[in-house]
Amino acid sequence: MKAIIATLLLALTISGGSFAQSPHLTGEKEIPRDDFPALVEGWRVQVGAYSSQETAEHLKEILKSATGRKVHLQGEAGIWRVRVGEFADSASAADFLRGTLAPQGYHDARVVRDRLPVDRESLPPPPTVPGYRLQAYALSSRDSALARARDLAVNVPEAAVHVIQAGDLYKIQIGDFRTRAGADSLNAQITGRADLQPLVVETRIPVDPPPPQPLSYPRDIFRYFED
Repeated sequence: MKAIIATLLLALTISGGSFAQSPHLTGEKEIPRDDFPALVEGWRVQVGAYSSQETAEHLKEILKSATGRKVHLQGEAGIWRVRVGEFADSASAADFLRGTLAPQGYHDARVVRDRLPVDRESLPPPPTVPGYRLQAYALSSRDSALARARDLAVNVPEAAVHVIQAGDLYKIQIGDFRTRAGADSLNAQITGRADLQPLVVETRIPVDPPPPQPLSYPRDIFRYFED
């Protein structure tokens, strides 16, 4: 009931029926609609690459005990890479290699670029520009909003789906458009789909908008294991 009331209140506060202004700079923030981490560029130390998963897993356990660091197995095309640590820069990774791994006999280890998982909510907000989105719902329940957003990702695969927290409301918005015409075009395509009746809202959007996200996607380009 609270969710329905919140939606009705939002509709009553919008003048003009099909256009609203979103106060994007007054404490609003985007929250992830799934539990997948973001992947950022970083560095690890690769200790070995093996055709046997069992051999790689055995080395992983040894390295965990020997270094106290996270050890990652990345399997691709029948090759299992054993990589240690998560480093923001190559110098830190090289220091770890020289100071910890080399003295233990891992002389073939090398520093490699990799993508590191981080909590998306911990990342700074991206730079933004004025733009438009389609607002489909505004709910008072976080869980309900996230569930609706996941449904929208299926029903509207053409555009990214966002969950924006604004005080006690969670707004579910679609797309990132630099122009009103772009927003109107998608609105015309999806209105009525799964009973959608979105409103065009003026807001701020990322300079480099994210692509549409499928319901599930790999955490890495490799089959990914870590402890």
